[in-house]
Amino acid sequence: MNKLYFILIIVVFSAHYQQITAQCDVEGGTITTEDETIFCSGDGLRDIVDINVESASGQNLGWIFTDEVQNIISQPPGPPFDFNDSGDGTILIYHIAYEDNVTGLLSGENLGDLGGCFDLSNPIPIVRNGVEGGGIVDEFSNTSRTICIDSRPDPIDMTIIDAFGESQLWVITDDNGVIVDLPGNPPFDLNGVGVGVCTIYHISHMGATGIVEGNTLDDIEGCFNVSNPFVVNRVAGTTVGGSLTTFDNTTICSGDNISDVITFEISNEVGDNQRLVVTDIAGTITSIHQNMVIDFEGNMDPRCEVYSITYSEGLMGLQVGSKIQNIQGCYSLSNVVVVDKTNVRGGDLKTTEGVTEITICVGLGTSPLVGVSLSNEVADDQAYLITDESGDILVADAQPPFNFETAGPGVCSIYSISYNDNQTDINVAN
Repeated sequence: MNKLYFILIIVVFSAHYQQITAQCDVEGGTITTEDETIFCSGDGLRDIVDINVESASGQNLGWIFTDEVQNIISQPPGPPFDFNDSGDGTILIYHIAYEDNVTGLLSGENLGDLGGCFDLSNPIPIVRNGVEGGGIVDEFSNTSRTICIDSRPDPIDMTIIDAFGESQLWVITDDNGVIVDLPGNPPFDLNGVGVGVCTIYHISHMGATGIVEGNTLDDIEGCFNVSNPFVVNRVAGTTVGGSLTTFDNTTICSGDNISDVITFEISNEVGDNQRLVVTDIAGTITSIHQNMVIDFEGNMDPRCEVYSITYSEGLMGLQVGSKIQNIQGCYSLSNVVVVDKTNVRGGDLKTTEGVTEITICVGLGTSPLVGVSLSNEVADDQAYLITDESGDILVADAQPPFNFETAGPGVCSIYSISYNDNQTDINVAN
């Protein structure tokens, strides 16, 4: 007698979960908790949820975290669960019982696509109110700055990275951690605060209390997260960059092995210390000088910018390779003097065989042509010269390959000369 079996599949939809059951010998059970299920995620405090499960049975038992539309996030080993640093939004917790033939039980899959013999418990929603104070840096990507307390403003612009939260604000504390200001948006000018140390923070929160002047960060209560500190050192001092001038030619030919000395003069400067600073056109410091005379020969940057800097002790960032705009401390810069350069380099000259000396036989009508290869030259114009062993020019503006058949016995030298228009300076290759 044939028997007819029916398999009953019940699909129950709700606003939060979809329970899927099959007529097989498994039971997802019922899960409950006595812990809080609404948390402030990102506040650095542990958000622990312990789960009780009853009436569950099956070949395999496990736990599933999904998002609000039942996409599987993870399959944690078991309670208690810690939801701090789990981000913003809602997580659904399920208990599952299943046999080995279950399919689709993978992160990224949806519970609605599970197949095989399984049963899910009721879900428990965990609501995470995410807050993140973010990372803060100034316009030069620094997390600290030293400013000079004087009559000039010192605006500090700030950038926030990866901050989120229902409410966000800036906080400034003194060196004791007491909130002294709740400013609006940057830039911030702390020049009028006086000498000392203060710290700038960015705070994200959801209904937190205690964020008022006179309190410390430890007095804040509720759901909040604080950024990294940005420390501002305020030092006393008066500096004036002064006026930087020169009477020398500031358009030079660099690379010709002839000294390109420029003498500078500084006037009306004020400060305990003074240096000349040379940068490229991007503001990168290429050299620092204690005296007022600089030789620019050999510097192949197309343009140099020269400043005089006056400063008090405690200056940071005055070093070769740093950006001049990243200098921190009590200092002032003079006007800039621009040095424009035309560059020449003779280059490296070899024969096409890769050597710098060759012996040939002349006078028989069969002497080989000498080909050359030139590399690493720099100039607007270039020419080849042939000289005798005394250095007297035999041929000007010669073109390779060179024929020495009629030159007679002796020693000749081939040079490449690099030069620029309207210049008498030349540079001779090896």
